[in-house]
Amino acid sequence: MSTARRSRACSIRREESGKDSREILDWWSSKNNLTKNMMQRMGIRPHDHRRDNRAIISELSARSHAMKQIASDPEPPPVKPPRIRLDHPPRASVRSGETDFLSKNFKEAGVRRPPSKQKQKHETPEQKNNGNKNKESFGKIPAYLIRRKMELAFDAERKLLEEEAKSLPPGFVLMPDEEKQEVLKTLEENKVDLENKLRGLPLVIETPSLLRSKIDMDTQLRETEDAIKRFSRPKVYISLDDS
Repeated sequence: MSTARRSRACSIRREESGKDSREILDWWSSKNNLTKNMMQRMGIRPHDHRRDNRAIISELSARSHAMKQIASDPEPPPVKPPRIRLDHPPRASVRSGETDFLSKNFKEAGVRRPPSKQKQKHETPEQKNNGNKNKESFGKIPAYLIRRKMELAFDAERKLLEEEAKSLPPGFVLMPDEEKQEVLKTLEENKVDLENKLRGLPLVIETPSLLRSKIDMDTQLRETEDAIKRFSRPKVYISLDDS
């Protein structure tokens, strides 16, 4: 095949691909215009999803920046508390019937007597380890690890939203589940109302006005049933132009 023929074939394929894309876009626009008209007929005001998405992205960006700023701050070096040394005077012998005021003062002040040197020599390694476990910081997660975990969680949430936004069709956003359930509830109520009105019509319709009313209600009922099927899907996409 010559170069001119190959160029002509590629041009034809590009035109057909662009035509298919335009047909898909026109189909999506017509379906969303139908939904928009139906929601306006029922008195439902479309929600501004574009504003919500921008607010969510701005909030996540601010959170991520704040967490990175906190993580970049240097961790302050631990400060060792000053060692308190108690100098005790030699304990005097207490006679029978007299009060040991020195021991009483220690108990009231909440100060524990330091163990004697002889007792410290006989302490086992297990007893020393038990003393370390009673420290206030034993078993606690450091603050910098907590900040790091929070930063990773925010980054994962931001990446998930970005991936979900990339998978959407151009010009469309994912409808929140809460709003979808509210629309479904309104559609179900409208369907029941139309069915009751149709059952209230006479079996034989003779006047033109009643015939027009029946045709109009049948059309509205079909549109409502189609909308219920659409909004019952796990994910519903709506156009940004209609929001």
